[in-house]
Amino acid sequence: MRIVTLVAAAVMTVGFATPALATDQVDCSVAGSVKIHWTDNSGTPRTNCYSNVGQLEVSLPRTSSVEAGNNFGWVDRTGPGGAGERLAFGPGQTVQVGGFTIVSVRIT
Repeated sequence: MRIVTLVAAAVMTVGFATPALATDQVDCSVAGSVKIHWTDNSGTPRTNCYSNVGQLEVSLPRTSSVEAGNNFGWVDRTGPGGAGERLAFGPGQTVQVGGFTIVSVRIT
């Protein structure tokens, strides 16, 4: 009985293994990537780009907009008074963020 239990446990472990999903920061020349436009502490405009399905925690202050590229997903931002707000996007859309901090990006 003990061998059957061990075999069943091994099959369950292998049977439910799923690939890790991860959104990565990529070079902005990657076609179709999500582009987040923000301003650093010196006032210099910056653009960070992301690709691949998954979610990534970020901290991008003074964000002006998010360009979806060819992706569906959302960004989480700090809203007025520090409350969190989720802004969804779809392929070809540009979402205005209003100068708030983006804290995560999710590509689905």
